Amino acid sequence: IQINETLIARSDADLILQARASQVVGINSGGSRAMTLDDSQNVGISTDLPSTKLDVNSGISSSSANVISISQNTTGAIKQAVAFGVAIQNGGEATNASDLFISTASGGSLSERLRITSGGNMLLGSSSGFSRLTVSNGASTRSTITISDQNTASLMLTAGASQASTISVDGTHAL
Repeated sequence: IQINETLIARSDADLILQARASQVVGINSGGSRAMTLDDSQNVGISTDLPSTKLDVNSGISSSSANVISISQNTTGAIKQAVAFGVAIQNGGEATNASDLFISTASGGSLSERLRITSGGNMLLGSSSGFSRLTVSNGASTRSTITISDQNTASLMLTAGASQASTISVDGTHAL
């Protein structure tokens, strides 16, 4: 079938939509563009003008939201296993700042595990921090960073839980 110079064909079980050169294939839902495939083979979700191979518009202008999720079938129920999200630092269009966060499932629900801030800081187990690397294991537990060659050599930094902080080298407290 050809409609307005756009070819729609069905070959066995495949549905093929083909636009002429420099035309766009779009799928609309609820009166607005849901997905776009442009002539550069860029795919856009919730955007008419994808600028990369996969361009997803989160649709948020403040707060935070999961943008991409990966689900799994756990004993008959489809549940989210991992999600990638953005947290908007709402300073207007001129600032265009946001954090990237990764959440994983535990106990049937997603929890944030890692955040990279708009300033380049990496936060593990925390959604706020003041240094390039912040590691938090909660207010009542100790946090440990281990640097190891997976054999015998290791450096461990341990802090928190109302106990003295320690630095251990190969299992021996250095400080």
